[in-house]
Amino acid sequence: MKQYLSKTFRMLPFWALLLLGLTSCKYIHDDLCPCDHYLHFSYTYNMKDADAFASEMVCQTTAKQVELFIFDDEGRFITSQTIAGDALTQNCVKLDLSPGDYRLMAWAGLNETDYTWTRPAPGESIDDWQMSVLRTDGTVNRELLGLFHGTLDLNIPVGGSSETVFPLVKNTNKIRLVLLDAEGGS
Repeated sequence: MKQYLSKTFRMLPFWALLLLGLTSCKYIHDDLCPCDHYLHFSYTYNMKDADAFASEMVCQTTAKQVELFIFDDEGRFITSQTIAGDALTQNCVKLDLSPGDYRLMAWAGLNETDYTWTRPAPGESIDDWQMSVLRTDGTVNRELLGLFHGTLDLNIPVGGSSETVFPLVKNTNKIRLVLLDAEGGS
């Protein structure tokens, strides 16, 4: 019995290190996000009812980026972040925010050819933000690029890590009309 207890106590540091390693955020899998706060964009409000965010952004001819506006819990602008390139392809955006409550607003596909929007200054209200379609003489005679947007109330917890899915909707869908002659079938 003493020999068994002696072996058990000698193995105690090994088991303690093993348990400590299993509780870390990046223990064995290097592909996991470390102990930080991450945001993933999602576009599931579509005909396929599947997440089409990555494929929709890759198919854009230009404006392959997301403009992320970060406001405090009272709706006052703090900062913004542009997500493009590899960060957009990986769709794992690190948020360098202190613990607390935030309101996020994201616009994907904004470009200066099709749209105009305000650039908020620190402290400005989320209600002051505006975006509009660029038009000539009150008309738009071109196809607009896909425009995705959404808002999200986010709580960054004290300690630990978090991963949040940010759902987006698309405003510029194509509508096709087909007219058929009811009598002739043409």
